[in-house]
Amino acid sequence: MTRKTLLTLLKKYNEGKASKTEEDFINRYYELFDALPNKVNEKDLGTKNEMYEKLMQTIQQEPSVVKKKFTHWHAAASILIVISSVFAIYYHHQKQQVLPEKVATAPHDVPPGSKRAQLILGGGKTIILDEKKNGLLALQNKVQVIKTIDGSLNFKTVELNKKNLSSRQNQLITPPGGKYMLTLADGTKVWLNASSRLSFPSSFTGNQRVVELEGEAYFEVAQNKSLPFIVKAKGTNIEVLGTAFNIMAYLDEENTKTTLVEGSVRVDNRNISKQLKPGLQAVTHSSAPIRVVAADMKEALSWKEGYFYFKDEPLNSIMRKLQRWYNIEVIYHPKANKYQTFGGMISSNNYISSILSIMELTDNVHFKVEGRRVMVMP
Repeated sequence: MTRKTLLTLLKKYNEGKASKTEEDFINRYYELFDALPNKVNEKDLGTKNEMYEKLMQTIQQEPSVVKKKFTHWHAAASILIVISSVFAIYYHHQKQQVLPEKVATAPHDVPPGSKRAQLILGGGKTIILDEKKNGLLALQNKVQVIKTIDGSLNFKTVELNKKNLSSRQNQLITPPGGKYMLTLADGTKVWLNASSRLSFPSSFTGNQRVVELEGEAYFEVAQNKSLPFIVKAKGTNIEVLGTAFNIMAYLDEENTKTTLVEGSVRVDNRNISKQLKPGLQAVTHSSAPIRVVAADMKEALSWKEGYFYFKDEPLNSIMRKLQRWYNIEVIYHPKANKYQTFGGMISSNNYISSILSIMELTDNVHFKVEGRRVMVMP
């Protein structure tokens, strides 16, 4: 985004002609400034007052910009004027770009993902959940399969006699650009992220509650001390009694990450076990021992809360997340730097151009979008 474009946007805002999205864009930059001093030297950026003085000098040089309506947003406007140097400084000192939250969308844009999934029942029947109305979808012996009024899926046991219950294995599959929420027969709640698969029985009839995950999911496990709950994911077993945790186990990610929110879990991998306390994360790999680290809860749970949160995150990792949520194909220019890092937070309800345009503000990466194909360029 050029200095001329930024001034034009400021002028529209100042004259009350900016769209809601453009107003949000300016306001978000104002909020962004408050987050920058901890990351960028104030000596490099200057204080808000100094930036305001720069803005006033610029306006005096640009008589077309009307000097009125100076309220809280004057700092935001000054950031817009010097944003290129701000990002350059931040990239130079931290090797990371800061992303504001919102920017205008482009025509023929790629929309965000939505509540979409398919359910494959143990008998082989496939149900496209986003095409079905609320209500009873199927009956497996004494277990009802229900699509609830909020669009989630519920396996409800209607008879407590375990001898008559179905233990058939089902699969809930979210495509790229889809996510879904499921309540298992024991009351455990599962939120499934995009491009994920959960295998589970219609009811738990043995001495363990076992499910298998490929992809990412957040679990709130119904407490039952006599029936441990076990998640199998990419060679890692996570055993709990009743707790809340997130598992990221995508096949195209090098590591599997188990993040504990509350309660206690035991993580087993390659004949090694580690106990987690809330706020910790177990990182497992097929050829390395378990590492236990302090979890970045914002990063681990951002997908469930409806936003992207990047912290010193390589570009290729960010693009994998966008690929799953927007159902896009990502292609890299031979000279594109896949490993440069970015940081920031933005709503996942935005169209993809919002995120790509903000990243382009750094002038360290550019994108060419053709349909659902995104070319990453230097």
